Amino acid sequence: MSHESLTCTISDIVDSMDWLCFLIFLFSRVVVGENVYKLPKAKVEAIYPKGLRVSIPDDGYTMFSFHGTFNTKMNGFEAGQWNRDHVRPKNGLEKWTFRDKNVKLKIGNVIYYWISVEKNGLLYKSEEEIPYVEYAEFLEPYPAPPPPPTGFPCPVSSTLISAPGFVCRGQLLFEDSFNALVTRRWKPENVFPGGPDFPFNMYSDEAVTYQNGNLVISAVHDHPGIHAQEITFGQKCTGKIGTNKCTRKAADGNLPRVMTGKITTKEKFSFKFGRAEVRAKMPVGDWLIPEINLEPFENAYGKHNYNSGLIKLAFVKGNLQFAKQLYGGAILKSSEPFRSKLLKEKLGAENWSHDFHNYTLVWKPDGLDLYVDSEQYGSIPADWITREDIVPVERSWLDGSLMAPLDKLFYLSIGLRVGGVNDFENSSTKPWKNRSKKPEGDFWKAKGSWIPTWTSPELKVDYIRVFAL
Repeated sequence: MSHESLTCTISDIVDSMDWLCFLIFLFSRVVVGENVYKLPKAKVEAIYPKGLRVSIPDDGYTMFSFHGTFNTKMNGFEAGQWNRDHVRPKNGLEKWTFRDKNVKLKIGNVIYYWISVEKNGLLYKSEEEIPYVEYAEFLEPYPAPPPPPTGFPCPVSSTLISAPGFVCRGQLLFEDSFNALVTRRWKPENVFPGGPDFPFNMYSDEAVTYQNGNLVISAVHDHPGIHAQEITFGQKCTGKIGTNKCTRKAADGNLPRVMTGKITTKEKFSFKFGRAEVRAKMPVGDWLIPEINLEPFENAYGKHNYNSGLIKLAFVKGNLQFAKQLYGGAILKSSEPFRSKLLKEKLGAENWSHDFHNYTLVWKPDGLDLYVDSEQYGSIPADWITREDIVPVERSWLDGSLMAPLDKLFYLSIGLRVGGVNDFENSSTKPWKNRSKKPEGDFWKAKGSWIPTWTSPELKVDYIRVFAL
C-alpha cells in the first residue's frame, strides 16, 4: 500500500488495519449513477396467487442486493420493507433473483425499489431516481373473470344484490312509484343524526308522507316539539337506545328545532353495481340539502368520516344562489379535498327546483357515470387516484379493488337535511360558523332570516328504480 498513490487492497486492510486505507477502500467501492458501469434493468414479476420475483442477468457479479417497498414511496436509498443480499446466482442460473413467496399482489399495486451489485470489487447502485413498477407483469396469468354461469335463462349480470340467486343483465331489481304507503320496501328513520356532518335537524317518520303519487319529505320548523325541553324517540328510535341518537335535552344546546325525514332500504335491499334512476323535484329554502344517496351496507372500510364512501345520485342546495348547480358523484371523506373531489357539477338553464327531473347514476366496476334527463354530465373512472396516493388518505382502500371503497353492497336512502358543518362554507350571509361551539343554536337564533325563504321545503320523489348492468 502506498499513501502517496492513495490506493489499497483488501489484504492491506486485513494485514495492517490502516484506517486511511479503510476509508479509501469504502468510498472507492460505492458508485452511484456514474458512467463507469450501468446496471441492467431489473425484471419485476408478480406471481399469482401470491409471490414477487425480481431478477437481473448475471454480468460477473459477486453480490446482488434488492431493497423495496409495497405501495409506499421510499425515502431515498432506505433499507425498505424488502432488504436482502444475495452472494450467488439463483440455483446456478445466469441471473440473480430476489423472491418473496408470501406477498399477495393485485393489478395496480406499486412496487418501489432500488438495487445494487458488486462487480470487480466495486459496488454500483441504482440511479438516485427511485424506479417503480405500477402494473407488475404476472408470471402466471392473472385469473380471468369466471365464464358466465351456464344453465340460466338469460345472460348473467355483473350486478350483485343482497338476496340470493342470479341477476340477469338489464333486470329491474327494485322499483317504487310511491302510489301508496308501502313500508315493506323502506324503513323510516327516527333518530338525531350526528357526525361527520352534524345536520341541524332530527329525522322523524312524521315528516314522511305520500301525496298524489309522490313521496314527500318535508322540513318542518313549526312542529309541536320546538319549545320542548327534551325530545325522545323512545323504543321506535332507529339509533342506539340510551344515547343522544334517541334522546336530547335543550339544556345541552344541541336539540334540533327542525324536523325532517329519511327512509332507507338497509334492511330490505342492497346492491353492488347497477343503474339507479330517480325522478324528483328539489326543495326550495336556505340551507336545505336533499339526500338521494347510496350508503354502504357494512362499512367495510370503516364507519367514520365516509371512509366506506357515500354515493350521491343528485343534490341541489336549497339556497337561491345555488339553485342552478346540480351535483352528483361520490364522497370519500368528510373534509376536503376528498369530500368534493369526485363530485361532478351541471349548471342548469333554470333552477333545478322548478320541476321534476330524471337523475340517473350508472355504477360500474370501472367507474361512475352521471346523467340528468338522459344527458350525461359526469364520469368518474376507477383509476381516479393512483395507488401510492391512497396510502396517506385511507390505507384500508388498498384491500379492495380499484373501485374501493365503492366496491361493496350499498343501500338506497332518501331524505332531507338542514345545515350542518361541512356543506356550506362560512360567509357573511350564513348565520353560523362551521367550527363554532354551538352552530345549531346560532342557526336557530337566525330563523327570521331563513324561514321566509322556505317557500317549498319539500323533496318530492315520483319514482326510483334500480336496474342490473
